Amino acid sequence: MIDLKKSFKNIFKNILVQFLSFLFLLSWLWIWYAAWTTLTSNQWATGQPVNQTLMQGIINNLNDLNTRVATLWTSNWGIGYWQTWQDLTSSRKANTNYTNNTGKPIMVNYYYYALNWPMNSWVYAVIDGVTIYGSVWIQWYSSNNLSFIVPNGSTYRIEWYNPTSWVELR
Repeated sequence: MIDLKKSFKNIFKNILVQFLSFLFLLSWLWIWYAAWTTLTSNQWATGQPVNQTLMQGIINNLNDLNTRVATLWTSNWGIGYWQTWQDLTSSRKANTNYTNNTGKPIMVNYYYYALNWPMNSWVYAVIDGVTIYGSVWIQWYSSNNLSFIVPNGSTYRIEWYNPTSWVELR
């Protein structure tokens, strides 16, 4: 069976590598053009030797390129990029505050199943003091599921019982 998630991830990586390679080639052309422009416009005005002016122009442009690539690479790609589902059931408890300090938004999925619990009660999450309602407990046997996104730096908790399953995309 084909693993679509893995296939798409590999395709995305290949496209990203080719795109960055293209940017690298384009940047070298830009570096040499900018250096040549600097050389021809400033060579006579400054009285500097030709080699020093050319090399300084290349160094300045390389530093600028390095800054731009670092910004692109470390920018927040959004939820799902460079994240994986992690089963945190053993380390998470209901009615306990947690803080998302991953540097990115995360997605939480909470699931609970049990017999003989009070009917007509809600499972809900609280994110930075805002309540997100999930499903209502409508039978003496039932299951509850709740999924929500937590922004970076936010606190969150689930108001209900300890989970049967608690997974997070982080």
